[in-house]
Amino acid sequence: MADVYRDGGQDHSLHERARQRYHGPSSNAAELSAGEIADLVSELEVHQIELEMQNEELERTKRELDRAQEKYLDLYDFAPVGYLTVGVEGLITEVNLTFCSMTGQTRGNVIGRPLSRLMVPEDRDAYYRVMSEMKANARESRLELRIMRSDGGVFWSCLRFVPMPDETHRVVHLRAAVSDISEQKAVEFKLRDSEHRFHSLFEAAEDFVHLLDAEGVVLETNEHALVRLGYHHEEFVGHRLDEFFTESSRRRFRESFPHLLEGGCYREEVEIVSSDGKTLPVDCQGTAVRGQNGQVAFYVFWERDITAQKEAQRKHASLLEELRRKNEDMQHFTSVIRNDLGNPIMAFQGFSRELGVSCRQVEQLLQDQPVDTHVRGRLRRILREDIGRSLEFIESSAAEMQELLEGLRQLATVGTVTLQIEPVDMNALMNQIVGSMTFEIEACAAEVTVEVLPGCRGDCAQLQQVFSNLVSNALKYLDDDRPGRIRIGGEVQDGRSVYCVEDNGIGMTPEQCDRVFDIFFRAEKESEAAGEGLGLPIAERILSRLDGSIRVESEAGQGSRFFVSLPRA
Repeated sequence: MADVYRDGGQDHSLHERARQRYHGPSSNAAELSAGEIADLVSELEVHQIELEMQNEELERTKRELDRAQEKYLDLYDFAPVGYLTVGVEGLITEVNLTFCSMTGQTRGNVIGRPLSRLMVPEDRDAYYRVMSEMKANARESRLELRIMRSDGGVFWSCLRFVPMPDETHRVVHLRAAVSDISEQKAVEFKLRDSEHRFHSLFEAAEDFVHLLDAEGVVLETNEHALVRLGYHHEEFVGHRLDEFFTESSRRRFRESFPHLLEGGCYREEVEIVSSDGKTLPVDCQGTAVRGQNGQVAFYVFWERDITAQKEAQRKHASLLEELRRKNEDMQHFTSVIRNDLGNPIMAFQGFSRELGVSCRQVEQLLQDQPVDTHVRGRLRRILREDIGRSLEFIESSAAEMQELLEGLRQLATVGTVTLQIEPVDMNALMNQIVGSMTFEIEACAAEVTVEVLPGCRGDCAQLQQVFSNLVSNALKYLDDDRPGRIRIGGEVQDGRSVYCVEDNGIGMTPEQCDRVFDIFFRAEKESEAAGEGLGLPIAERILSRLDGSIRVESEAGQGSRFFVSLPRA
């Protein structure tokens, strides 16, 4: 009997058979025997029981169907995605609670409304296009667009449409599954922004930037590299990077590239060949970029054109060689001067001393011999005043020439002295310098104050020469009309030690300040030249070798301040 209720067709057949049996030839109950009547009653009772059993089965099946329907409705309403049914006119006919929760709407507010009204206006055209295509070809479609919430908010959604055709294959309605993809879209937008920033940096880089695979094949390169090297995109991308190197650079690259696979880095100076056959020296660096799984995704290579740097190095080497030759010429020149001028000066000094001895001997002879008094007096005046003063002038001039030659020697050799750079205790050095000048300080009746000084890095012997010259000049150019005062101070400025030697001497004019470091320049003091004019030029050259500098501030009649800057210890 269960087969009777499988579908409506079999149920109808059973009914027709019953009708035929009912309208068949009737039997006269009076003609029936008691046994036949009993059999008929028994059969009717069996049919009645069978009908009751069928009713019970139907009730059970109905309850199961009701429970299945409740489960289906629960699954439909509380599914993790929104479900809705849309008619061909675009009106919503069914919707689950999940979609209502997504939009903040109730079923009553949603059913019967066009689905497009829930979409951001800018996204509706894409929806209309998809609807038209599905009506025409009855194919499933997928669409990403923004849906508005009741509170004014917006979320990104992915809609998957399934057309539902009738027996004539005409689409009568659409079923749609709606997923909230806002988080996925946020990640997508961030990734897109990151890619845009990377691409902007990639194209804006002044270096050549290449992306390589594990075989060293160029996956992508920036426009600057293509323009600078003169290649088209298809001529460069898809080829091994080392194909564009010179032979020696290619060999070294292929020896080093496998180290990148082991997690190392690559950096070498290579020569890359442009499309016109010219070679460009580049500083080539490479590193691996790994994905989240730890595997190498690709390699990034930077190539910096160092043509200008190479040219600068060549010029620098040429200048160094020229400077070396000039230093040799200067040393030869000073050696010649010392020999060609030093020897005659020494002869002048020797002969002047002998002439002085001879004059004293002549004067002694005049004392012992009887000579006319008038003649003796005249001869003594000649020997003592005329010849004696001339001899003094000759000796002082010779001494000045010796000092000048010594200054030239120091100036010529200042760049050849081997430096010993180390931390220098400037307090100890300055006390030593001032102590060695005690006689000169007392002779000038000057007051010298040395403040606490910061340390520096330099060559102690060379710095002693510099500051000895500065203190000596300060004493030399004091003003005789007022007590002399010299202050030596120092402080740290911008990470460097800056020292000041200040005096209240005669000072200098702006014109003299501009020339004070020139060779042979000497300030005037009461019309008497002092020094040979080489101390400050020598000091300036010494400081330049020590990464230092010197400058002056001065005002005529007010004194001078010399500032020396050196690396801090």
